[in-house]
Amino acid sequence: MDSHPGGFKQEMPPKGGFKPIDFVRKQIKRPWRGHLLIAGTYLWTYAGITLWITPQRQRYYYQKQEAQEVRIAAWPFVLAERNRLYLKHLIKLRDAESELMKDVPDWKVGHWFSTPIFHNPRGLWIDPLLYGFYALNSKKDYKYRRFFHHYFV
Repeated sequence: MDSHPGGFKQEMPPKGGFKPIDFVRKQIKRPWRGHLLIAGTYLWTYAGITLWITPQRQRYYYQKQEAQEVRIAAWPFVLAERNRLYLKHLIKLRDAESELMKDVPDWKVGHWFSTPIFHNPRGLWIDPLLYGFYALNSKKDYKYRRFFHHYFV
């Protein structure tokens, strides 16, 4: 059993003593040098760009392709609506001309002194001149519609 009073044993140095204390300055072993850090940074950046940019490009390509397909699919409807509004405006112009010139004797709508304005021997469609198309509009409205594309450039 334990021969010490109070039940504890004094710790003693190991047999032969402790190792001598090494107090000489040692060179620190650096795990990462400058050129390794730069190479690692380039490698990490390349991997990040490759893993992030490639799916982004694919997603952009698919979105662009889908938008183009939607434009192609919707274009006939846009053209039909534009033509419908164009003809509706021409009918409004014709009705306004007939209302304006109703008191003039021997006046025919669409004629200029008994000569048809849109006379065409082959029967082809002739668009009215721009000034005639916007004849019932104000000058400000004409300029806005005539140079509409300049507002978005």
